[in-house]
Amino acid sequence: MISERHRLIIDDLRELSRPLYFHYSRGEYRDALEVVDALLSSDRLADLPVEVREVQLCYLLLMRVAMRQYDEQAWDCDSVSSTIERLGVELETVLGNHQRISSLLQLRVFTDGECGLSLRREEFDQLFRHPHILNLSPNLWDSIGMYAFRNGFQDLLETAFENVTIAPGKVMPQESWQRLNLLLQLSMGRVTRRDVEEYIRLMRMVPQVEEFRREMLPAINDAGIWDEELDKQLCLMHSQASSGEFQIRLQRRTGRIRN
Repeated sequence: MISERHRLIIDDLRELSRPLYFHYSRGEYRDALEVVDALLSSDRLADLPVEVREVQLCYLLLMRVAMRQYDEQAWDCDSVSSTIERLGVELETVLGNHQRISSLLQLRVFTDGECGLSLRREEFDQLFRHPHILNLSPNLWDSIGMYAFRNGFQDLLETAFENVTIAPGKVMPQESWQRLNLLLQLSMGRVTRRDVEEYIRLMRMVPQVEEFRREMLPAINDAGIWDEELDKQLCLMHSQASSGEFQIRLQRRTGRIRN
């Protein structure tokens, strides 16, 4: 199956990029960016079969612009524009074009409201239903969920939640589910203290804490739930994550790419 082959290519890349995820989880974004840059080496990519090269390139282009944003705490708008332009160019293979549109959709979701960019629902729907997209990964549904939460697209947020419930990913699936559940409860005005506590308890990465403070905490404050005890729990999770006390669960690949 085409989708299975794509999964194996991404699994191979995740094996190569394990140091990236460990740096990222501890908030060491400059180090994570260096790992991405090394993987984007033209010499390394040139040795790969064209299908694998195209998938990895599109995946890593997204990772590079995202890690730069984490490192600099601001989007490099020139880099964003050039990456969007590059991802707009048709590739040779089916899987390459699938990853190209998937990365483009995720980047547009990330940068909605930044660098003078706005992703209108109509434009989102066009990318979402693009004929090159074979399926949507749990990671992409995570990003779509935040886009829906920010823009008040209740139907889209519910769809994202349903998808990670029915088809959870291999990387931190419980954390992903609890995060989208929290966003959904906040959007419906039904959030409880337990929803907040459960997500904080599952946090294992510095960027999770940073996103929580930036995106979710204002609404939690408005709901009158936040207090000193919850703040202490969040600070503890940040301290443990930044010191590398947690083990990030990345499943090793279980198959191989067949030629």
